Amino acid sequence: MPCHAFFERDLHVLTMKDGLSDNTVHSICKDSQGFIWLGTRDGLNRFDGKRIRNFVFDRESDRISGLAEAFDGILCFRSRDTLHAFDLRSEHFLPVRTEEGQGIPAIATSPGLDHTLWVLTPSELLLMKRVSPSGADTLRLQTLRRHTGWKGLDGRLSRLALSGDGKHLCVADANGKMVVAEARQPDKYVLVDLGLGNRVDVTHVYFDDVGYVWVSTLIHGIIRYDIRTGRKIRLTYRGRHVPNQLSHTDAFGVVRLAPDRYLAVTWNGYTLLTLDRKHPDRITTQVFNNASSPIFRDIETRMISVYYDPKGILWIGTDGGGGIWSDLRNRFYRHFYQNRHNEICSILGDDQGYVWLATFHEGLLRSCSPFKPDEDLDFKQVGDGAGRLDRTVLCGMKDGRGNLWFGNADGTLTKYGHHDRRLRTFGLRDGKGFQNKSAVWSLLADSRGRIWAGTEEGLLLLTDTTGQCRPVTFRGEDGKALPPFHVRALAETTDHSIWLGTTTLGYASTMEKGSA
Repeated sequence: MPCHAFFERDLHVLTMKDGLSDNTVHSICKDSQGFIWLGTRDGLNRFDGKRIRNFVFDRESDRISGLAEAFDGILCFRSRDTLHAFDLRSEHFLPVRTEEGQGIPAIATSPGLDHTLWVLTPSELLLMKRVSPSGADTLRLQTLRRHTGWKGLDGRLSRLALSGDGKHLCVADANGKMVVAEARQPDKYVLVDLGLGNRVDVTHVYFDDVGYVWVSTLIHGIIRYDIRTGRKIRLTYRGRHVPNQLSHTDAFGVVRLAPDRYLAVTWNGYTLLTLDRKHPDRITTQVFNNASSPIFRDIETRMISVYYDPKGILWIGTDGGGGIWSDLRNRFYRHFYQNRHNEICSILGDDQGYVWLATFHEGLLRSCSPFKPDEDLDFKQVGDGAGRLDRTVLCGMKDGRGNLWFGNADGTLTKYGHHDRRLRTFGLRDGKGFQNKSAVWSLLADSRGRIWAGTEEGLLLLTDTTGQCRPVTFRGEDGKALPPFHVRALAETTDHSIWLGTTTLGYASTMEKGSA
């Protein structure tokens, strides 16, 4: 019974109908105030969670890309390979100039440490800092350092990325080479040949916190470089029905969603990348596009930019289909589905890490492997020593010794032993002719180690673990025994009282200490 996250659901689209200035989104970022900014080929857009506001930059200018809050309250971006800025407080565009008053060419930028900005031009790398005062009508930058080249990096410089801690940087050229260097000493570097030939169109470089550099390219897919081992892995599209590949050969960016899970956007949807925790060089992929899911038939799958808010919101920019966002916080790991209708009545975990499901239609299910937050789960039916798989299991409970207990609709109990790891099902009897036939809806192991079972006809107290039990009699204020009632929930308070949640009486009753 395969189960997996509903990763393609709850996709929200923002287009020109919603107020976006253009339906092609080249860049997305989040500012320090929590607003989302989208750069299109016809202006800058701010999204506050409900509404979009447009800021017209220059009707004759090209697309807005490389959005980032480079300095406090200052958004920097590129347009026509020139650096520009937007003042978040005054909500005005600012020209960016050097101290000498010249414009700054830029094909890539990245905020650095200590309120600095790295600027990549076709021929050199600059480290710059802001020298103009807050509120000035021009953003002036001073060049702190300048690096004009690395031996072996002969082509036109094309892309720049900094590691998450800002201590390392990566620069790629147009000839299939890149360097990985220390940010404080760019002369200390490692030259990497991506192995793709002399001409490579690099669209994006992502330097994650683990030590992987993800290089997205046109035609060649994605190359992952491990700075610790020097190993390279290539992911691309090789045709239908080929496992572990991208959704297209043209890739436009990678983001990290979890310790071992990444997402890549391509010209035909996005691809979920899962790294094997024990063998990180093994990457499993899952493609999401209009061929894999009907949900994408109404969504533009030419995806050209991506941003992941660490709080759990994924943003994707498309070519002609606007921006797409999805809230992953409550479903990326936690929501699983089954291939058929099957009510889950209880969920337990044993001491070995396996997940147990008490279900209405499929009986007792156990995960095929111990639970791991970043891996999908498969479940299989398990039976007791008699081989029964079709019981309706209504509840579950774990006692203080690590044993699992399950209540069944036929009035029996099933126990999974912590030590022998065996399942055993037994009936509930008092040894004087009573045998429980009523469905067991609730279970409780109290602080004294006793097992309580709530049924459709009252409460039972187990006197041993073989099924010997004693029905508990409840009396009303007049001293008369109450008629049978349905016990749906059990709990114990700190004074050792046992509380019952009932359906037929309409209230919860309590049994004081020692009265059982």
